[in-house]
Amino acid sequence: MPTLFTFARFLGLQGLVVLAVLLFYEGLPGANYLTPYLRILPGVGPLVDDFAQGRVGRAREAGRLDERLAWQEQSRRAELRRQADRQSAQDRIDQVERDYFSRQTTDALTISELEKALVDEQASGAAAGCGPALSRRLRDALDPIGRH
Repeated sequence: MPTLFTFARFLGLQGLVVLAVLLFYEGLPGANYLTPYLRILPGVGPLVDDFAQGRVGRAREAGRLDERLAWQEQSRRAELRRQADRQSAQDRIDQVERDYFSRQTTDALTISELEKALVDEQASGAAAGCGPALSRRLRDALDPIGRH
């Protein structure tokens, strides 16, 4: 204890004020080793934690927290945009599929009507001794070629 008083007398009032301001702003980094053990105590824990970090450390932690929250918000918004883009792309794909299946159904009905008309024409207007230009087997073999 006498050593502390001697040190305080050596520094003088101005030195003690400068030391107090320095500890207030910068903190005492060596005290960080004690804070995990002293945080348990209700009255002393927060005081020792503030003493160890100082004002600069507390501001740094507050800034880090603010930046983390801003980054998380940007990340959340980007994820929402990606989901909206995915949904719109899926909607376009579904529309293309519906159009394809409706065209396929329409084409099948048209082909069926044309085949029926062909059969009716061959049955009704066939001249005696004059058959179709292509045999039915050849026509059916060539038919898939034009559809693919």
